[in-house]
Amino acid sequence: MFTPSTSDPRRRARIITSEIIAVCILIIAAMWVMAGASIMAAKEAAMDRTRSEGRNLAVAFAAEVSNILSGVNGAMEIIAQRMRAGHGQLDIHDWASEIPLLSSATIQAAIIGPDGKLVSTTLDPAPQPLDLSDREHVRVHLAGRFPGIFIGKPVIGRVSGKATINITRRVDADDGSLLGIIMFALAPASLTALPAQIDLGVHGTLTMVGLDQVIRARFTSENPDGLSSIGQTIANDVFPWAVPANGEGPLVKASAIDNIARIFS
Repeated sequence: MFTPSTSDPRRRARIITSEIIAVCILIIAAMWVMAGASIMAAKEAAMDRTRSEGRNLAVAFAAEVSNILSGVNGAMEIIAQRMRAGHGQLDIHDWASEIPLLSSATIQAAIIGPDGKLVSTTLDPAPQPLDLSDREHVRVHLAGRFPGIFIGKPVIGRVSGKATINITRRVDADDGSLLGIIMFALAPASLTALPAQIDLGVHGTLTMVGLDQVIRARFTSENPDGLSSIGQTIANDVFPWAVPANGEGPLVKASAIDNIARIFS
């Protein structure tokens, strides 16, 4: 601001007023710039915290799912050994009392014969020979196309009548012939306890998606049972195709178990 060189008091007042207004505008503009910069910095910090929390949540979810699937793998190995030593006596209903994992109400197990029909189940000591050969998680082993554990798409169980994720494994005799197929039916809620322990928020989700892009389990604040949108296929632009099988990526972690699903948050 400078003193105008004029003897006219009115003009002098107008000039001074204009200068004061200009200075005020500059100060206000500077304050808006500083406020905007502060808001952007706060927003970026909040986004960084959200990304970090999401990444940590995804890792925790992955660890829980991997732990459950490792337990299933171990229980299946015990059952496979009994099948090989059983000489045709396949009674998983009786064996269940000696396998801790099968005592859970959210996990049911069955043995399917080489013909694709139900032989034994933990739900019934004397089940009917229900034909399951049309199920994907059974067909894949009858055809001998898949080694190891297969995680199928969610289906409504014909024995349990509930939506389950079916995990299956082929069991061969010493001569390579098919002894049967072990099937574990898991309720999505059995995969993780996180939704019951933390607040996912209004829009927060935990989703387990197979490499076939089909949702195996999706947990939200409204559906902590994991049944939200299960069986649906996610869009191509959402699926992280750049993440290799059994690899890791942003907010994604996969286990080394065959056909393990991707985990998102």
